[in-house]
Amino acid sequence: MLIITSRISLEISMEHMIRKISRSTGSGGEPLYLKGFFVMSSIKSFTYTLACLVCLCMLATTYGSEAVKDGLIFYAPMDGSAAATEAKGDPDPVKARDVSFVDGKFGKAVLVKDKAHLRYRGGANFQFAQGTVAMWIKSNKPWNSGMKLFFKGWADDWNRNSIYIQTTAYSQLRVWLWSAEKEQTTVRSPNGISYKADQWYHLAVTFTDGQVKVYVDGQEISYGVASDATLEMPLAELKYFMIGCDYTPDAVLDGAIDELRIYNKPLDADGIKQLHAYVPQ
Repeated sequence: MLIITSRISLEISMEHMIRKISRSTGSGGEPLYLKGFFVMSSIKSFTYTLACLVCLCMLATTYGSEAVKDGLIFYAPMDGSAAATEAKGDPDPVKARDVSFVDGKFGKAVLVKDKAHLRYRGGANFQFAQGTVAMWIKSNKPWNSGMKLFFKGWADDWNRNSIYIQTTAYSQLRVWLWSAEKEQTTVRSPNGISYKADQWYHLAVTFTDGQVKVYVDGQEISYGVASDATLEMPLAELKYFMIGCDYTPDAVLDGAIDELRIYNKPLDADGIKQLHAYVPQ
């Protein structure tokens, strides 16, 4: 529809210009349309082609936007507010203590440091069975400065029916799962990756029974438990999840988080790449 509308508008404009030229004469009285015919035909062809390209780009953007929204159950853009703009459950944080907003990857981002605490209700905003958690992160310190939490969710207590997404002192990214029986599984990235301070990275974690994957900037970097039939996601309903913080001040991120998204399905590799490349409108 966009392409048809653009083509009609352009053709009307071009026909109007051609009529004006055909009624005009040169200094010797000869019709200008003979001289301008090929020029106008070329311009018309070029303009139509350009319009088609613009419309195709618009359609691609629309498709990309729809792909990014498929399965989305919680989205907090962090543009000056910690409240989610899309949520299946409660969009407002239960607690947003000492958080502020700084320049983000896109627009603004939430700054979590020192004694900051940012916590949301789980429920319909997260499901343990399968899903994806994704966000843009910029740490004020190198990532090997100790265990820092990006995401923590729990149904019971810290070591029962819970999930952690965090860094370690070895410059790893780690997903740490605890079952109802307090059995733990970890999936991690290689040691010593040189994640830099003051630089934006896109982090995404996908999970389902038997498989957890970690992605940075659209590329999978996880290892360890690549696929394990004994790796079972907790079945309880998540009560709360925290972003960039924990009850222990040492685990607070000391950095900014932007474009937090939670899905009710594990995005595949192409979906993660699309999400990494996506520019919110």
